[in-house]
Amino acid sequence: MLKDEVNFEDVLQYWGADNLAVITAGAPSSDPGKLLGSEAAADLITELEVRFDVVIIDGPPVLAVTDSTVLARAVGGIVLVVGSGQVGRKSVGRALSALALVEAQVLGTALARVPARLLEPAARSVYN
Repeated sequence: MLKDEVNFEDVLQYWGADNLAVITAGAPSSDPGKLLGSEAAADLITELEVRFDVVIIDGPPVLAVTDSTVLARAVGGIVLVVGSGQVGRKSVGRALSALALVEAQVLGTALARVPARLLEPAARSVYN
């Protein structure tokens, strides 16, 4: 959609009865950072924010590529998702520093992939 002249309505995929809409990534780009920093990307994000109450954009790991920091400048806030047992404190600190350099608004963090054995018994039953 960002590279081609595609109608906005044609790429929206609706799920269920609760007005959840999804736009998938599509074909890979040779320069995703440039694409995400483009005027077309900014226009798309603006259009999504006008049309929907909440817009969630899933980006790549902050330390792996610059795409997330480019994207961070165009959105209202970032939720940093950290893999339990996969990402160390120093890496989280470096990711937060990288986001601070682009003045990203970090709304919070989410801990993902927590082993069920470490959860409280009530929460554990939800995942079994």
